[in-house]
Amino acid sequence: LESELEIGMRVDVTGTVSDNGRTGEATGLVFDADVEGPIESIDPIGNDGERLEIMVLGQRITVDRSLTSFDDADAGFGFDTMMVDDLIEVSGLRDGAGDIVATYIEKEGVLSLNSSEVEFKGSIEEFDDVDTFVINGITVTFDNMTDLSDLPGGVVNGAYVEVEGILNTASTVTATEIEEENEGLDDDVDDAEMEGFVA
Repeated sequence: LESELEIGMRVDVTGTVSDNGRTGEATGLVFDADVEGPIESIDPIGNDGERLEIMVLGQRITVDRSLTSFDDADAGFGFDTMMVDDLIEVSGLRDGAGDIVATYIEKEGVLSLNSSEVEFKGSIEEFDDVDTFVINGITVTFDNMTDLSDLPGGVVNGAYVEVEGILNTASTVTATEIEEENEGLDDDVDDAEMEGFVA
């Protein structure tokens, strides 16, 4: 598992917490990307060439030359070589506005509509009570083939979820799975789940 982790990845850690609340034992470690999709735009922030603003599936992301780590499996991919339509996976910190400050980026390929798999998180809006809703300006449709087994409350406005699916156009996705997304500690303090970054 350690060999599969990279600096900057955000991971979900499950395990038990000791009575002192400060130590514990990890029983599971899972990499959880914040968004996976094509780069829609790339714009410089300021004039020093040190930061970029990119858009991925309606999500604004800040990339920092010094702070953002890039997957070392692709030696040709990095801060200076990212391109529009690169299909990327991003981990990072969210600021107060909900934008992501990227700590890790990995290139998964190049956009191919109707076949590229994407993944993103957000709150459900504009649900039509049938099969369509919106997250961050992306229209999501689902049907009886969509896996909703990890969405106990069903599709409802305001629910914070993770959507996996196929990108049909720049702003439409056919969902293959929709699951409830939780953050922080579970209610049972002895059996906890938390997030952190690989350093």
